[in-house]
Amino acid sequence: MSSIVAVFALDYLSWALLCLGLPRHYAGHFGVYPDARRARLLRFGGWLPAGMAWALSVDEWSWDIGTVAWATSWMVAAMGWVVLQPYRPRLARMLAPTLLVLAVLCRLSP
Repeated sequence: MSSIVAVFALDYLSWALLCLGLPRHYAGHFGVYPDARRARLLRFGGWLPAGMAWALSVDEWSWDIGTVAWATSWMVAAMGWVVLQPYRPRLARMLAPTLLVLAVLCRLSP
């Protein structure tokens, strides 16, 4: 159970960073457009947790089920981000680091 929470948390963080890497979404959240370097860092930072979530999922459930579990978690995380972003943008942003801490705690617990 803790592994799926960790995978979901990493996937949600991935979507949050990938979306904030787009100038339109960044401006919608913060009121200014990001410079090119920040946008690239956010996009790279978005793909990094997606890869980590995939690796964790494959390590936990093997290639066949792990990949399906990761893809499902990634899509559910995307739906969560898309639903929260227009109505509660601050909550959507703050949920990402909170879920990351939850993912770390889930992986540390026995």
